[in-house]
Amino acid sequence: MCSLKDGLEITVISRDGCRIVRVVGDLDMRAAPRLKDALEQGRMPGTPLVVDLTRVQFLDSYGLRSLLLVNAEAGPWGAPLRIVASPAADRAIKLAGADEVLDVYRDEQHALAGPENAGRIRA
Repeated sequence: MCSLKDGLEITVISRDGCRIVRVVGDLDMRAAPRLKDALEQGRMPGTPLVVDLTRVQFLDSYGLRSLLLVNAEAGPWGAPLRIVASPAADRAIKLAGADEVLDVYRDEQHALAGPENAGRIRA
């Protein structure tokens, strides 16, 4: 799936036993519903979902809320979101204290490997 609208591009692919949602652009009030839809559509039972935000320049509270909502619903899917964040997205996540809830990794390779991996970041 690829969506290019209002400067936001969202792509969903499968790799190494995970689903990856790659996001390019700004995650703001206009884009947040599309992000949430893409994350929900990208989910597969028992398959980890990696959210690649490395090319996100701006993340506001609406975009962050979408991540938190989908992560909160992770139980039935068998795995929380694994997030790879750009410096801007990482800053927004940390400022909101959401790094206590979200699994944020330093790069996609570590996110694909999972939580038993040393690549997980905690503030």
